[in-house]
Amino acid sequence: MRLLERLVLLRAIDTNWVQHLTQMEHIREGIGLRAYGQADPLVAYKERGLRDV
Repeated sequence: MRLLERLVLLRAIDTNWVQHLTQMEHIREGIGLRAYGQADPLVAYKERGLRDV
């Protein structure tokens, strides 16, 4: 039973981590437009990442 619990927990963590990385990638793709508005893309990426994720 412990093995089953461990496998389910690891699967849930893995799934959530992949979703997080996918969301961060989408944010990174869209943040490049902020540079045209004279905003620092790194600062915008950090702010957006903390707010949306």
